[in-house]
Amino acid sequence: MDYWNTFSLISFSDIKGAIVKETLIGILGAGKSGVACSQLALAFGYKVILSEISKDKKINLDSHDNLEIERGVHSKKLLSCNLIVISPGIPLTVKIVKEAIKRGISVIGEIEFASWFTKSDILAVTGSNGKSTTCMMLHQILLDGGYNSLLGGNIGVPFSNNLLAEMNSEDKNTVHVLELSSFQIESLKKFKSTISCILNISEDHLDRYKNMDLYIEAKLKIINLSDRVLFDDCDEVLYQRIKKTDKIKEINSDSSLFKIVGSSIYNNKTKQNMFSLKDTNFIGHHNLLNALGACTIASLYGVDDESIIKTMKNIHPLNHRLELIADVNSIKFYNDSKSTNIKSTLKALESFDG
Repeated sequence: MDYWNTFSLISFSDIKGAIVKETLIGILGAGKSGVACSQLALAFGYKVILSEISKDKKINLDSHDNLEIERGVHSKKLLSCNLIVISPGIPLTVKIVKEAIKRGISVIGEIEFASWFTKSDILAVTGSNGKSTTCMMLHQILLDGGYNSLLGGNIGVPFSNNLLAEMNSEDKNTVHVLELSSFQIESLKKFKSTISCILNISEDHLDRYKNMDLYIEAKLKIINLSDRVLFDDCDEVLYQRIKKTDKIKEINSDSSLFKIVGSSIYNNKTKQNMFSLKDTNFIGHHNLLNALGACTIASLYGVDDESIIKTMKNIHPLNHRLELIADVNSIKFYNDSKSTNIKSTLKALESFDG
């Protein structure tokens, strides 16, 4: 793929990727996504100021003629940049970001920036709970189905890393599976996914958002950035806030591809059960919902039922998600440290009969 000619030279006020070697990009935050974004920008010939507010943070990035690193401050140098990319943990209310926006400098996130450099399809998953598990399931189904699936985003692998991998791959069958948090979605502008799925919404991150409505709005922004949207209208918030259209479909009803019947995923077309929860290595109704989302996206994307079923019967849960770590004197110990909110913990507890 000729990445240098992927995008025409256009104004940064129009956001979507101008390949201009003289362009100066400010990147705020030197965590995983900031470092990966810097590497991607440098690979395309941009000049980069990587700005890290901590004086002591170790930055794993090789020196480069086009790279300047500042520590301990977000300096006014950033206001001379053509574009600023912020890490997910940095809110738009930070002083330097507010000043940049006031001056007309485009401020985006790493997901947005990386999306400029691929023509491959993007399958995105968001929700308050279950995102990582659903993405892992979808990713493995796609791999087993013959796709060069690259898994990234909020799951811990920056999208920019996967773009660098794609650049160096000759595989033409690439598809990106992205887990997206509300923090990542709120800074998207021209990003476009082929299919997005919103699993659920419950109270979370109210230390960042002034109220629940703002959190919901951040999640639902993905609807306008997707060719096709799936959602679970059994979720009370989604049921109230999303209206079905030709583009927006539910994933768990008589009119959807699949639905949950008892503890099984049922195919509405073939009138047969695909698999039951006991056929898999997962426990809990919430994981059936996660599987429903993954299977529906995979099927819409072209993976056949037989391949989906085979994968779902073989894969194992991610670490720290109802992970059985010991069985001592008939007492089972589970690690569910990835439960980051009350609803997630309640769903985990409800998974057990005893």
